[in-house]
Amino acid sequence: MTALRLRWQRSTAIVATGAAAFLGTAIAATPAQAHSKSWSVDCYAVSVKLTNYSQEKDNALTITAGGKQLLATSFKGEFHKKIDLPEHTEELPVSVKVKAGDDDRYSWSGTKQSPVCESESPSPTPTESDDDSTPSPTPTTPS
Repeated sequence: MTALRLRWQRSTAIVATGAAAFLGTAIAATPAQAHSKSWSVDCYAVSVKLTNYSQEKDNALTITAGGKQLLATSFKGEFHKKIDLPEHTEELPVSVKVKAGDDDRYSWSGTKQSPVCESESPSPTPTESDDDSTPSPTPTTPS
């Protein structure tokens, strides 16, 4: 082989190795489409946002508040909903349970406390008055 041909083969091998390394890094750096969950509770409602769950298999979702079931449903792919909580005078435990259809390792459950809503101080009730009931001025008679 000639020296020129050997140089060309080495250059090609170096470029091919670099391209393979770049491609491997780009594939590994692509974010995975993992199941993601987000949920919050305030004194009025529970908000649930679930994304990247199985599109092919049913995923089960159950929400309870104070031992009462508020929602039991199945979904595919995504679930976004805000559910009103019943009125309560004490902190209310709210539980969310998800059973992933594609793999149990993505199933989860959690419990949070819903605080008692601050009630506004009662405003005085306006008294009803009829305009006709207002006493009219009494006429004075000249003496």
